[in-house]
Amino acid sequence: MRKYIKLLAFLCLPLAFTACDDDENLNGGEAIVQFQETSMTISERTTSLNLPIVVSGDHTGLIKVRVELTESNGLVDDENVIITSRDLRIPAGVEEVEVEMVTSMLTEEEDNGRYFTLEIVSAEGAQIENGTCRIDIEEMKTVEPLTYDEMIGTWTFVCEDGSFDVTVAEDVAGESLACSGNMGGVPISFTLLYDEAGPSIQLGEIAYTANYADLGGDVLVVWSALSGNNISISGTVPSIWYDNGEIEFNGTLAGGIFSAADGSFLGYVDFQWTNPHMVKKQ
Repeated sequence: MRKYIKLLAFLCLPLAFTACDDDENLNGGEAIVQFQETSMTISERTTSLNLPIVVSGDHTGLIKVRVELTESNGLVDDENVIITSRDLRIPAGVEEVEVEMVTSMLTEEEDNGRYFTLEIVSAEGAQIENGTCRIDIEEMKTVEPLTYDEMIGTWTFVCEDGSFDVTVAEDVAGESLACSGNMGGVPISFTLLYDEAGPSIQLGEIAYTANYADLGGDVLVVWSALSGNNISISGTVPSIWYDNGEIEFNGTLAGGIFSAADGSFLGYVDFQWTNPHMVKKQ
């Protein structure tokens, strides 16, 4: 599964790019900036969203990008959708940055047809292509949560890397569940903390071990959470009851790579999944 994603800072510190002086030369090459996706659908329960902007072409200098919410239906800029940084600075050689948002969209009513559109309104040092991304809001159905005992059994875990079966067994009765599976030939394990609102994955536990010679040998792949430019191994990643017998995790799960020798973070993740979900098998 070895799919390294390099992180640019140490554990639990912001992955901030080096600040640039205002008089630093702008990119002079034929670079293009664009949204990685021009449309997507997210749950109304989503509370944070990181939308990638990618750079291609000749990128040897600074690119300055500004993003605005330019259109919406049923949502208010800086109220339901808060863009935490509208002005992005992309140093030479950096191929991707993310527009970070905090969202509050959950309502008791069924508000069909809600959406908002983000637009790259300016780009200094680059041309703009695919400069808008429409985000449609999916209304959640009322579903009955599974009891603790009903959680026990076989589930299918679905993520960007595909799907694999997970066996969910009792751990601490009524409180936690021990989960194990095989992901692409690699045995994997994690703990679910039970809650009627939706179980949570416990962060900081070892998902699996591996040996990567180019990273110094034995490593630990640890359940981590990514939020914008931060990685954390503390706390949990919660889920919601997406449908009967189905849960969706709200956030980005990752496998942070740590040294088995001294426990230090090595600056990479082995996988990165946004809003993965689990489906109970009959």
